[in-house]
Formats: sequence, C-alpha cells, structure tokens
Amino acid sequence: MSIRPRLDQRQTQRLILAPALQQAIKLLPLTNLELVEVIDAELEQNPFLELAEEEPDQPSGEEQSSSAEGAEAAPAEADAHSDSDPELLDRDDEFRDGAELAFQEYIDGGLLPRFSGEKKETVALESFLTKAPSLQEHLEWQAGLTFSDPEELELANFIIGDIDDDGYLTSSVEELAALCRTPVEKVQSIREKIKAFDPVGVGSLNLSEALLAQLDQLGIKDGPAREIVANHLALFEKSDYAQISRFST
Repeated sequence: MSIRPRLDQRQTQRLILAPALQQAIKLLPLTNLELVEVIDAELEQNPFLELAEEEPDQPSGEEQSSSAEGAEAAPAEADAHSDSDPELLDRDDEFRDGAELAFQEYIDGGLLPRFSGEKKETVALESFLTKAPSLQEHLEWQAGLTFSDPEELELANFIIGDIDDDGYLTSSVEELAALCRTPVEKVQSIREKIKAFDPVGVGSLNLSEALLAQLDQLGIKDGPAREIVANHLALFEKSDYAQISRFST
C-alpha cells in the first residue's frame, strides 16, 4: 500500500468564559460568611493584598436632620404603599421567587463554584462534531464486507491505497501486479470488484472505463451510449455533436 502525505482540515468549537464572568459565577452563590472566608483566604495567600476600611464622612448638622427626617418618612411611605397596594408585594414575591429559581437552575446546570466542594464532568463540544470518512476509508470499509479471504482483502487494500482523491488508479494493473508479486489476472479480478463499489467506477484508469462501469451497473450492455463511451468519448471534448449523432442513430 502506497504511503502519501495528506493535508486535512479540521473544524472545532469551544466555549470559553471570560475570567471576570468565571469569578462572578463563583462568588454570586456565596453567602456573606462564605464570602468573608474567601476574602480572608485570599488575603492570607497574597501578601500584596490588604483590606481597606473607609471611614464614612461625618454629615453636617443640616444633613443629619434631613437624613433623619427622610429616614422617618421612608418607613411611613413604605407602610403606606404596602397597606394601599398589596399587588406590588405579590409581584415582588413572584419576581424574587422566579429569580431564585432561575439562578438555582443556572447553578445546577454545571457552573458550581469551586468552594462548594462539588465537581461535575464537563462534556467537550468536540465530541458532538463528526468527521466524514475519506474516499480511501470508505472503500476499505466496503472491501472488509466484500472479501472474506485475507489474501484477497490485503490485495484489495493495496489497490485502494493506489487510488487518488478523484477515484482513479495512479499505477497500471501490470505495475500493481509486479509490486504485489501477484498475477495480473488476479489483480484485474479484484479491481473489477472494487469498480462496483460506491461510487461506481472507482479504481478505473480513465473516464471512459469509469463510465463503462456505471453502464454495467445500470445493465446497459449494448446500444449507442456504450459505443460512444467506449470508442468516441473524445468527440465530446471537441463538442462535435454532428459526428456523435451518427453513432446514436
């Protein structure tokens, strides 16, 4: 079997999360105590981090009085709204329950933080991609179903290895027989069976032979079509339809 270098193109898909999104996914489900523990752990591991405590600005006297009045008015307004408009409370509860349910489903889908102690196996998107078999692989699969004799199967695979991407043999039958140290008749017999594989006519030496194999597959043994393909196919290259019509009548 001849060995030739080949160039294949492969397409892959990957799902990549940004670092900021990964960090947000890890920190959002944490409670306040867990978040404090994570921050303390990061402070212990990284000596360049420090916890900055900002002191709130002292408001002036007027600001304190206005804020106090606003704080007293806020509960009153909240009570007024809660007493007068119960539909808003129901909507808030429904929105809160729906948000919690959606977030829980999002977390259960596989994006759990590393602090929860649970790990889920991720399925790579490459596993859902399929690659079409090459012509040689397709022919070797058919040869395994056709030839039961190991010697015939080995000879068939050798012949298939000499077929190019267009489906034609790159060497003559005599050359293949000399390389395999096998009689020419045996190589020709195996090649005739390969020509009946899918696609029909594969392993032919030229276009005329491939078309004749397809005519045999269709059961056309005689007639003008076979005569034209066998002896006058060059007329199609010249577009000499007047000369072709003489053989089709």
